Amino acid sequence: MTAYFDHTATGLVDPELVDFYAQALRDYPYNPAANYSEAKRGLTAINKASEEIGRLLGCRAEEVIYTSSGTESINTALKSVGWQTRPKAGQIVAPLGEHPASAETLNFLDDKLERTCNYVPLVDGRPDLSLFEESLATHKTDLITCMAVSNLTGAIYPVGEIQKLKQTYAPQARFHIDAVQALGKIPISFRDWGVDYMSFSLHKLGAPKGLGILLARNNLPLEPLLLGGGQQGGKRSSTENPAQALTSAFAIKKSLDNLAAEEKAANQLKDKFLAKIDALGLDYKKLSPEESVPQILALYIPGLRSQNLQTVLADQGLLVGIGSACSSAKAEVVSQVKALGLNGEPGYHLLRVSFNSRNSEAEASALAESIYTAVDRFGLKQK
Repeated sequence: MTAYFDHTATGLVDPELVDFYAQALRDYPYNPAANYSEAKRGLTAINKASEEIGRLLGCRAEEVIYTSSGTESINTALKSVGWQTRPKAGQIVAPLGEHPASAETLNFLDDKLERTCNYVPLVDGRPDLSLFEESLATHKTDLITCMAVSNLTGAIYPVGEIQKLKQTYAPQARFHIDAVQALGKIPISFRDWGVDYMSFSLHKLGAPKGLGILLARNNLPLEPLLLGGGQQGGKRSSTENPAQALTSAFAIKKSLDNLAAEEKAANQLKDKFLAKIDALGLDYKKLSPEESVPQILALYIPGLRSQNLQTVLADQGLLVGIGSACSSAKAEVVSQVKALGLNGEPGYHLLRVSFNSRNSEAEASALAESIYTAVDRFGLKQK
């Protein structure tokens, strides 16, 4: 039997969403761009889905762009601003330890377009607002980007405070939010947050992979990442998929309807897990700050390579994460951990456990016991 504790990497496929998606594929089989009436039904379905997403996320229907992933959404937003503002280039500001989809895109802008990227350190797992203010106050800024919820620690970033600093010191700058880990965990409002771009990935909610969304503020210039037939108002070419739009809207609504229940379940599971490892006397440090979502818990276990621990646990049917699944074989995990103030080797000792209502307290307890046993097996000193 498998117990899955890596929901941050991807949500387990929700059978209801898969059935919904499959039915929508059957209901709308034609190309929405075709002129016959049967095809135009698909375009009508997309428009209705966009209206529903707009209602749920606090945006206009025309601000919804369907993409293949959170990575594509992030790339589109960041590269668009990086390219368009190049003639009078100001700096780009981001916290240290962003997801590789953002970090690698910023590296691209730095290397290929010679854009200056200023990275703000973290304090207690969250961006240092005083240094954010200093950076915005002393340099012309074209773009700010940050996560709403850290994929590594679950820390909730102070988006509202950053927005206030932007309005004070850099009202001309564009503001992008990576909301991939925030959706389904905290309330979200594109309009109330006052941002220009927001990126999502629906497989985190248990939808089929390949469903992403980018929200882009209406009438804001956007440089398309994909060129071709000019679909979605020229913002993202490729044949439109009514099933994608409808399933995205359904998945978002379902996640928001279950927001409170999922938070309660995750809190109970996390508390059970931490109480158990404390009772066992495991030597660890919690990297997730107090202001974090309960669904994501990052631990530092001294002296034990997290990849070894992950393998041992997987052999027992216990599946956990050791950082961003997008970078588990790269240096970005170490880079993200360094942003938390742990330098060098400790970057390889991070364990990320993520909780979901599909987990049971018995599974959480079994995971804690297996971690303790595995650490003890490697001969590490306990408390």
